[in-house]
Amino acid sequence: NDNLDQKIDERTQELNIAVEYMQKEISEREKIEEELRHYASTDILTGILNRAAGMQFLEKNLNFAIREKKKITVCFIDVNGLKQINDSLGHKEGDDLIMTTAEVISRSLRGSDTLCRMGGDEFLIIFPNSSIDNAIDSMKRVIVNINKYNEKGEKPFKISISYGFSEYTGDGKETPDSIVEKADNMMYRFKKALKKKEAAEKAASNQ
Repeated sequence: NDNLDQKIDERTQELNIAVEYMQKEISEREKIEEELRHYASTDILTGILNRAAGMQFLEKNLNFAIREKKKITVCFIDVNGLKQINDSLGHKEGDDLIMTTAEVISRSLRGSDTLCRMGGDEFLIIFPNSSIDNAIDSMKRVIVNINKYNEKGEKPFKISISYGFSEYTGDGKETPDSIVEKADNMMYRFKKALKKKEAAEKAASNQ
């Protein structure tokens, strides 16, 4: 009986070790899978959502807005002057401009708003359950914080952005691509007007 009890104890101990090892292996595998999901949805440079994850988030919230007859607004952002900074200061400073812009915008938004990088010098802010007026108020905070950052003069560059809005108002016909395209078109008109204004100011200063 003592011999049998000893064998049972030894076997139980072996099983406990095997179970502990399996649990550790499962935990490590789940951790790896979670990291892979994170990297698959995250922009490496800025740490915010990448384009694919951002568009998925937009689609989810747009479908909710259509179903619940809510509003949703997006803001398409283009960072001004990235090429000039890359050419004059180098790509390291250009990357720093993109990272800094993402940081300033992110800390200016509400917890319910989401910023994603669409690629290159382009960003998209998604304002769930928000009218264009509310989104404009949020962008005013962004611009104020950009101006405050520029006043510090910590970097050899200044942040400048062009942006445009698009609001889904409940007609059920919008898609993620169409609502982003409208905001992109509005942003382009903003950028064109800004360049025209800068050219006029430069011409006046040269007279």
